[in-house]
Amino acid sequence: MLDVYEEELSRARAALESGNFELCFGHLERAHVLSQRMTGLHTHVHWLMLVAGWRRGDWREVVGQVPRMLASILFSRLWVPRGNTGRARVSAFKPMPVPEDLRDLVAKIDARVLVATVLAALCAVHGDAQALNLASTQLPQADGGSTTIFYPTKASESPITMGPFQLSWASDAPPERGNGRLVVISHGSGGSPWVHVDLARTLVVRGFVVAIPQHSGDNYLDSSSPGPQSWVKRPHEVSSAIDQVASDPQLSPILSLDAVGIFGGSAGGHTALSLAGGEWSPARFRDHCMQHIKQDFSSCVGFTTLLRGDWLDGFKVWLAKRIISLRFTDDTVQRFFDPRVKA
Repeated sequence: MLDVYEEELSRARAALESGNFELCFGHLERAHVLSQRMTGLHTHVHWLMLVAGWRRGDWREVVGQVPRMLASILFSRLWVPRGNTGRARVSAFKPMPVPEDLRDLVAKIDARVLVATVLAALCAVHGDAQALNLASTQLPQADGGSTTIFYPTKASESPITMGPFQLSWASDAPPERGNGRLVVISHGSGGSPWVHVDLARTLVVRGFVVAIPQHSGDNYLDSSSPGPQSWVKRPHEVSSAIDQVASDPQLSPILSLDAVGIFGGSAGGHTALSLAGGEWSPARFRDHCMQHIKQDFSSCVGFTTLLRGDWLDGFKVWLAKRIISLRFTDDTVQRFFDPRVKA
């Protein structure tokens, strides 16, 4: 989503510099629709609309953007009029149709906001555990990888450097009993546990234990087998991570594993949906992309390239369809069930 948002802003800036204000506002309106639920990005679009209005000499736009900037700061996470273009000439409270090519992205954004809201509500219930610190340990996996565990402790944290990340936790510290619940985070394709440390900390200081399995062949150390080959294995790897925690002599006594939570984004979201009862096959993915490639180009192809409304789009669509039709042929329906996963 951020790539599409940044692309719209880049085109808006180029149009503004060339004096094409209508084109500039058109791209800003699309960026506004994408960013409505994300406070900082949302407010930034309104600021750019104010700047464009100023340079155009459109004082109605300038004056109208000031209260909209304030509203974006206060209400982006609470309520927004879905699809509203953000312009001063339309009611700030009027929902409007979302452009067809942005609908899937907007739906995914809404889903992530809902997940964050639910997690915040769960965490609020256990707000009395704020004094807990973050601890971390590694549990070896049978495939040679490691499941990263974050858990509550009263031990002091120390600075930790993991690649480009400056983090802190107490390594292999004694665990402290929290709320007795485990949340498994499934990282995205080529992902690492370190990008999820902030979320893990938010959960841990409120009493949760967090497990992040390393998905074989689809992680930041080994990207040899992403896609369907990894999608098949991922739910099993989550289940194995729960087994690892259950057999750990320090962690198992402080947990009840009859109701485990699962969270993930991108390929991790696919993993979570599979564990929630979703069924899929590579052939179903192929059929979806064959029918909806233009509307769902990023989901079918990824963000390495985008449809930009130019003469190359036709070639991109043709090439993507050819590759997808050759790669995703297996019609075996994949399903997985672990009775411990409940949320």
